[in-house]
Amino acid sequence: MSLDAIAIIVMSLAGSFALVTLVYMLLVLAQIAGKTRTYRSIGRRAMASFLLTVTFMASLGFGIYRIPALLGHDPSWQRLSEWAPPSLLPAAIILYAAMVIFYVYAVLIAYFPRKNEKPWFYLGTLSILGGVSNALIIFCINIAVAGGRAELNKMLLYFTLALTFYVISQVLVRKKLISIANELIYDKRMTMIDTYLRSPYEKLENVESGRIYSSLNNEMEVISEFANTLITVLTSSITLISCFVYLGVLNPYALLLLFCVLGLIVLIFHRQSGKLDAIWENVRDLQSMFLDFIQDMVGGSKELSINKKKNDQFRGDIEASCNVYMERRIVGEVKFAYVTIMSEISFIVIIGTVVFLFPHLFQSLDVATLQSFVYLFLFMIGPITVLSGAMPNMMQMKISWQRINQFMHDLGALPRSQPDVSDLAGADQTTPVTLELVDVHFNYTGDNGESFMVGPINLRFHSSEISFITGGNGSGKSTLAKLITGLYSPTQGEIRINGRPVGSAQLGEYFSTIFSDFYLFKRMYGVDLERKGPLVAEYLKLLRIEDKVEVKDDAFSTVKLSTGQRKRLAFLINYLEDKPLCLYDEWAADQDPEFRRYFYEVLLPELKKEGKCIIAITHDDAYFDLADQLVKMEFGKLQKVEHRKVRRTKPAELHFSTNLNA
Repeated sequence: MSLDAIAIIVMSLAGSFALVTLVYMLLVLAQIAGKTRTYRSIGRRAMASFLLTVTFMASLGFGIYRIPALLGHDPSWQRLSEWAPPSLLPAAIILYAAMVIFYVYAVLIAYFPRKNEKPWFYLGTLSILGGVSNALIIFCINIAVAGGRAELNKMLLYFTLALTFYVISQVLVRKKLISIANELIYDKRMTMIDTYLRSPYEKLENVESGRIYSSLNNEMEVISEFANTLITVLTSSITLISCFVYLGVLNPYALLLLFCVLGLIVLIFHRQSGKLDAIWENVRDLQSMFLDFIQDMVGGSKELSINKKKNDQFRGDIEASCNVYMERRIVGEVKFAYVTIMSEISFIVIIGTVVFLFPHLFQSLDVATLQSFVYLFLFMIGPITVLSGAMPNMMQMKISWQRINQFMHDLGALPRSQPDVSDLAGADQTTPVTLELVDVHFNYTGDNGESFMVGPINLRFHSSEISFITGGNGSGKSTLAKLITGLYSPTQGEIRINGRPVGSAQLGEYFSTIFSDFYLFKRMYGVDLERKGPLVAEYLKLLRIEDKVEVKDDAFSTVKLSTGQRKRLAFLINYLEDKPLCLYDEWAADQDPEFRRYFYEVLLPELKKEGKCIIAITHDDAYFDLADQLVKMEFGKLQKVEHRKVRRTKPAELHFSTNLNA
């Protein structure tokens, strides 16, 4: 290719790039004027970096100025017309002008950043120029080695410039992409959490806990490698493309040979990728199963510690899970290793072909060109190996991204609507609340096809009344509790508050609940501590746990207590939430007899006196005569609803022992 043709190509590419960069720069200036970009103060380190980049730009200008000397002529441009095509000077000017314009644009977005900005044009340009500069390094080495000492001195400047720009571009791109990748992970993780928190409970209780932990943590950790992998792939790809161009200039037949070998590598990888997708999907499933085992190990630590046979069998299962996970992972990584080895061997074969066959195939091939081929192919082994090594990471990232999206889809396509709490009937505690279930049905179908139906249910619950729900195991008590608190949506019928139909998402806002499988958060969420905080110490004493726990910074000092004591803390939060309806699911089951009596004969009547609507699931028939309404469930249906006359209690007669460790 002639020097004139090269100059025209450079002029066209640099001119187009300069115009595009000018458009982006004008956009940034408009954003600065519109105050959507704010100035970031420059520290000592930033000032030092700025001065270094200015020095580099000056050196780059000097390098362009020295192009005549590089071409073997007078080191000045004064006698250019005697030996160079007329397009060379404008090409050099436009090239340097384009670099200066891009530098100004980079400085502007660096010192006038915009929140959550993703400057893809800036990153893409730096990545491309970084890859080209990486290829220029081997170009400079080839020319320097092929020439004499004079060529060594000439190419040292350009070798240094190419190496410096490669380092600068890698630092800037990696720093920004790492920031973007982590912001992406943060946004995706919070989207997943929001989707989970807003999804109906009916969906959540069917999601395996191991899958939740895996999606929120393990899959996200895999995706966190996105930045490094993307930079590696992009830089290596551009380096290879630049090497292809250089190789095509040296000898098109060598380029054709290289394309044949690369095509073979791509074909092998494509044939393996289908199998590898299935293997890595299976690895992810096994990982989720392992996380389920971890949860069993932690949750069942008492049972495993007390029973050696159970401990040994459990260890056998978790060992088998780890072993299968290890074996499948080994299979996947070994298959990738085969592709990597094949790519390395292929390049060695190419080098051997060039060295031993090219001299016979191309009689006019000189030794210097042959050496250039060898150096170039040796240099290309690095990027090819990097790309081969990045393939497993890219495939795992793709699988993780698909699994995260599938997890979010399984939770529900649409987030649960936020309830409108502006006109809740229970917001004014002086206003009585009536909860009414009108011909309510609920159909449940399990994973194994088993079905269970609750209904029809026609019930009313009123403020200043205590209702007990009783029945045997499997009678539908828990399902009824989930229906009236909004955790389940009726498949038929409706639930009303003060005569108005209320949706499940809104219904929960009326309730304070303590279920039998309750979870006690260490922080007191949902409590207005500014208003209720002074009462906490008083109620801890009332519940006889003031010596076990205290509240600091809106959180309990500990929740590592007995089940009965943890239920008392849950009751404290339940009371401080101050909702008009209260549900207690077997709350007294873990209390000692004296505190159980206190719960039924003192705490519940006090809540009733405050106007609360109290619904308690209980088997304590000794206290049934304290209920205004007794509801009995059998086989998912109301067997009996009995309205009773409540006997009077004398709380003053109750006494407490000094050690309540229930």
